[in-house]
Amino acid sequence: MGLEKVSILLAAAMAISTQVAARAACDPAVGLTFICGLTNAEDLVQVPGTPWIVASGLAEGEHSGGHIYLVNAQDRTVQVLLPGHVIYRQDTGTFGACPGAPDEAKFSAHGLSLRVGSASEHTLYVVHHGERESVEVFTLRPDPRHRA
Repeated sequence: MGLEKVSILLAAAMAISTQVAARAACDPAVGLTFICGLTNAEDLVQVPGTPWIVASGLAEGEHSGGHIYLVNAQDRTVQVLLPGHVIYRQDTGTFGACPGAPDEAKFSAHGLSLRVGSASEHTLYVVHHGERESVEVFTLRPDPRHRA
């Protein structure tokens, strides 16, 4: 597996309004509170200085489409980043041999890692088991209005 390309998750993505519907079976139980609405969440990384946790969503079986989610640890809401809310800008200087953006319909996010950068920009690595078995590299720019 090689690093395939760089994409940018702009600050606007941190404030998207698309909410994932929570299931009714998500009520608190035995003193535990749950965050529901994610499909096959495989890995989690905290975005420093924000309430955000990035979660991967593996495509598997009846869940043919994978995801990258944003979970707000304060209010327990879930937003979908991928598919549909990623802006792709390939870093041809670093990843010139990359064939381009992944097919979001075949995306399958598994492991995650976050390289902390400045307060305004981090690098998110996502193991992608979709059509090309790759490590996708994203620039994550948290919205300063959404700091912890």
